[in-house]
Amino acid sequence: MITLWFPKAIYFQPNILNNRLGIYEKEIKDAFSSVGTFRDGQKNVDSTHKSHKNILQVADLELTEHFILHAKQYLSALGYKKTDNLHIQNCWANISYPGDYIFPHNHNGSMISGVYYVKCSADEKIKFFNSPTMLPDPEEWNENNYQYCEYSCIPGSLLLFTSDIMHGTEKQVCEEKIAISFNMSL
Repeated sequence: MITLWFPKAIYFQPNILNNRLGIYEKEIKDAFSSVGTFRDGQKNVDSTHKSHKNILQVADLELTEHFILHAKQYLSALGYKKTDNLHIQNCWANISYPGDYIFPHNHNGSMISGVYYVKCSADEKIKFFNSPTMLPDPEEWNENNYQYCEYSCIPGSLLLFTSDIMHGTEKQVCEEKIAISFNMSL
């Protein structure tokens, strides 16, 4: 008998405020002009991650309550009931272009991380990785040995995951991708 343990739960919710995506795109690009951006070898995208602690304070996006509402639903499914102190620690925006990527990483020091896609192609994917293994690859991949899963980057979709899950993106092929990322704690 095989028993599966240690699941990695990822929350996916499409169609959040799709009617505001054009406004969000403009607000983020305006915010990039005012706070500046940063790019390095790990996050090979234009990002406000190191130039401003909370992009929601600069860009008029009105997303905080939506992020918190969905995060509370996610935490409830994970067994957390006391979520009144849930808050956004930091929030940043990324704009990426063909050839850009984000090297696999996790977010130490927070509980939940998330990404909301403003502009992108569903051909682009974000990958979530299982714990590293030193085992050789099996002859057949199945639900007992998979090493990663992927989600399409769909405009208006929100992904939430525990901050310890490794994630990243491969080299981008679409013209422009705009995403808002954040970390939360209780």
